[in-house]
Amino acid sequence: MIEDTLIEDTLEIENKSDNKEIVKKYLDKWYTYRDSKMLEQEYALSILFQHFYQNNNLQNVLVKVSCLNDFYSTNIRDTYSVAKVIYQLNIDRRLQNGDLSLVDDIAAETEKKCKSARREYSFASKYCSFHRPDVYPIFDSRNEKVLRYYRKDISISPFTLRKSYKDYVKIINKYKEIFGLDAFSYKEIDRFNWIFCNLKNEETN
Repeated sequence: MIEDTLIEDTLEIENKSDNKEIVKKYLDKWYTYRDSKMLEQEYALSILFQHFYQNNNLQNVLVKVSCLNDFYSTNIRDTYSVAKVIYQLNIDRRLQNGDLSLVDDIAAETEKKCKSARREYSFASKYCSFHRPDVYPIFDSRNEKVLRYYRKDISISPFTLRKSYKDYVKIINKYKEIFGLDAFSYKEIDRFNWIFCNLKNEETN
């Protein structure tokens, strides 16, 4: 559990300059983690999403969904059904406008229309993020663990991470603000939270 392992390198509201150095230290670790596999996969996905940026072609959407599912291990068994949901939602204008409710809509539609009946909330945030990383921060279990650990410092009500993507974005923005991390992009914050949790878990195993 992250609560048991966050002993050193804890972010503190009063030490914003130290916080920046902590984040930089862990970002350096992310770039070399597991022989830079994560870095290469992210670059490959970025190229793919830039090349097939539009979502008005089902085959293009299917390629993006399949590769994202594989690289991020999101455990979607029926990628075709998820791709079809995204294609039918006509999301390009909403992505362009930075419509945060799009993540909730993709998640809700996958729950209704896919055989798994899963609300693919985390996947939806990743799919939107690879189109607009400046607008859509990724939601996953590691981000959730870090944000819950700092819940008292963040002090937002309601503290809803999974029910509303708009609320999640507000929370992660407050997290960046109070710890002096506004200079870091959503992608960098995601990488920091990811590698921090992974390395702390490895230390305890």
